[in-house]
Amino acid sequence: MKRTQAITAIILLLVATASFSGNFKYPIKWKERDNRILHESVCFNHDYGSIPYRTCRRDAQSYFKDQCRYYRDKASKAKAGYGEQAEKLREKFCYSASQYGPV
Repeated sequence: MKRTQAITAIILLLVATASFSGNFKYPIKWKERDNRILHESVCFNHDYGSIPYRTCRRDAQSYFKDQCRYYRDKASKAKAGYGEQAEKLREKFCYSASQYGPV
């Protein structure tokens, strides 16, 4: 039982770390389904309406645009057969860059 809890804790930590962008004041976390960021869940780790929540939501918009550019470049420069993961990430972030609004 304890081993399962430890593994679960490690997985949750990895998820939290993966969605955290260190250049912003507040950590940005979200939930996903089918390689799409659920926009209503962005910054669920902050109290709704609080200053950290509003700042996080605004920062998330910039973060998605930055990640879109990064993965678009990475996918275009990848050798044949090696850009699949970058292409999936490009899809996810570019969709959110164009569709997400902080309000």
